[in-house]
Amino acid sequence: RNAFGLYNSIGNVHEWVADAWHASHAGAPADGSAREGNGARVVRGGSFFDRPERCRSGFRQAYPSWQRVFDVGFRVVIEDAR
Repeated sequence: RNAFGLYNSIGNVHEWVADAWHASHAGAPADGSAREGNGARVVRGGSFFDRPERCRSGFRQAYPSWQRVFDVGFRVVIEDAR
């Protein structure tokens, strides 16, 4: 369990992120904004279907934006305005 009360969140599904695929992090925005580009998008982490070494937040791969598979999803974030 982490400070947000979440647990067992790694390995559920690959997560779509806003970044366009690039082979490395070279040239990525320093302010944390999404990386621009055309073509494939980034998915992070692994799913229940993957080997353990892929079930970590640092694992990333390219998926075509049109591709739909059963083990790719997204996380909903609600920011606390306190």
